Amino acid sequence: MSDRRGSRAFHLLICSMLVLCAQVLVASGGSDTHNRAAARAVERALPLMQKSADLWIDRAGCVSCHHQFLGGAATSLAKERGFRLNMSLLRRQQSETLKMISRFRLHQFELTGSVNGPSAFSYTMFGLGASKTPRSDITDSTIYYMLGTQTPQGYWPSYHHRPPLEDEAVTTTAMTVRALRQYTPPGWQADAEREIAKARAWLQSVSPETTEQAAFKLIGLYWSGAAQPEMAKARNDLAARQLVDGGWAQLANRGSDAYATGQALVALNVAGKTSVNSPAYQKGVQFLLATQHKDGTWLVESRRRFPGLPYFESGFPYHKHQFISYAGTAWATMALTLAARPGTATAISSVARVKRTLPSAPFTSNKKDEKLFRACLYGSAKDVQAAIAAGANVNARNTAEATPMMYAVRDTEKLRLLLGKGADVNAVSKHGATALMVAAGTIGRLDSVKLLLSAGAKPNAYRDEGEGALALAAFLNDSVEIQFLWKAGARIEKYPMIPATMALYANNFDAFKTLIRLGSDINGKTSFADALVEEGAINMCHAQVEACLALGADPNIPDADGMTALMCAAMVDGDDPCMTEALLKHGANPAVVDKVGRTALGLAKKYGNARIAKLLTDALVKKPG
Repeated sequence: MSDRRGSRAFHLLICSMLVLCAQVLVASGGSDTHNRAAARAVERALPLMQKSADLWIDRAGCVSCHHQFLGGAATSLAKERGFRLNMSLLRRQQSETLKMISRFRLHQFELTGSVNGPSAFSYTMFGLGASKTPRSDITDSTIYYMLGTQTPQGYWPSYHHRPPLEDEAVTTTAMTVRALRQYTPPGWQADAEREIAKARAWLQSVSPETTEQAAFKLIGLYWSGAAQPEMAKARNDLAARQLVDGGWAQLANRGSDAYATGQALVALNVAGKTSVNSPAYQKGVQFLLATQHKDGTWLVESRRRFPGLPYFESGFPYHKHQFISYAGTAWATMALTLAARPGTATAISSVARVKRTLPSAPFTSNKKDEKLFRACLYGSAKDVQAAIAAGANVNARNTAEATPMMYAVRDTEKLRLLLGKGADVNAVSKHGATALMVAAGTIGRLDSVKLLLSAGAKPNAYRDEGEGALALAAFLNDSVEIQFLWKAGARIEKYPMIPATMALYANNFDAFKTLIRLGSDINGKTSFADALVEEGAINMCHAQVEACLALGADPNIPDADGMTALMCAAMVDGDDPCMTEALLKHGANPAVVDKVGRTALGLAKKYGNARIAKLLTDALVKKPG
């Protein structure tokens, strides 16, 4: 312990000395020195980033937010600024990425395709936008998905909590706004502008608690076209979070790291118009230069407490910290690229519309039916009418077994035309979707839901995962739609917990309360989730835990390993005692031991949560095991 403390103290001393040197150099016009040092740091970082991203494709068989899309943004910015890259690896990376994400295209028109769609697809589009990838079939389907999944409040959520990448609605919302600016097809732009305006208003209302929130509030306001007074407030808030060592910390009780520092610097320069030669920016640069390892990478410690992706080596150092360290290295590299070669960073800043250069792949081989599918998606009701008059089959199937009606749910006039010509209201796609499910999962389409139900749509059809219209409405926090579906005969008996679980994951507490009142068991489990109150603790979401407890959840239900919600709360990142306090108040037993001998107190101590440990110690005194 003494060695680690001494090493930490020495590290802080070195960082402080470098910051002092940076202040002297800036005052004496030494930014050219910084530019050269920053350029060398970027040159050291890029080779391993490219190799690891390439290895990821081979070993994971998928694309990732950190390697392909943040890493892609970093390499795109470096290419834009004239840094040397391995062009063979870059071309392969771009080709394989497009090939893999194109598998989602037909899923997205049915509002599926990813476990955490809003977050995952926002990162996808951030990476594609940075490289100025031309508009294509996959960008169109992703924009379609985005336009249908904005919440009534104006944000796009992250349903899973994988801090810091996939944890913040602010991040998802900001990246989605940029995607809508760059890639919305001409016929959908009015809808996109309405959603951007709602997102801008929501972003303005956010009071950031983390650096991620502060950085993406600033850059999201910039991408959305916010007024300068709002931009200035967001810039000043982010700038004020800089620590004495020149860096930024992800959370208030953590030290500076490359992830938060790089992210803050990029946002301040691109959106806040902070000069790379300003003292604040140069202090951040010196922090990054001082903490870069010899192999060109930065270590960022993982904040994950629970298992995520299966572990494998991606060719990047730091073992269990490798994925977030890659993301931190990407942000740090972007910040140093800006410092090394100043100028407009269009890879990050641009919201110019990206042109389409390739023809679209057909939905079906029948040309008449193809016109109908395209009219349902891109055209007007008159276009749909013309396609039907020209001989298109209203019950045609595309390669995913979807029908034109599933693609027409955002326009009741189109739906009426199809229904009037005998369209099958209960047709099921290869992915298990019906038109009613797609309508129920699309924001603001209660009119379509009513029309489909009146035409005989079955309210209790389900996808393979057990998602039906009720569950999809719960994802959108639409209690009015839930009540309407219930009156129309939708029930929860077959999959009693899935709608409530989906509402909880999305922090849609009005819908959650409605579903519990309609019969979902507050202490029930699903095939993919433990007791709801424990799920809230695993998500490290105090509001989810409170929502469950307020409705009578038993805090002592164990999972398969014997762990309880209190044990999960004791592991929270940041030593926030709120969940622990709430659980203890509602009768959580601090003396429970799981199947491998762990206790809540032992876990709190393991993760350095002193305040939580004190609460648990006091509780054990009052209620000894």
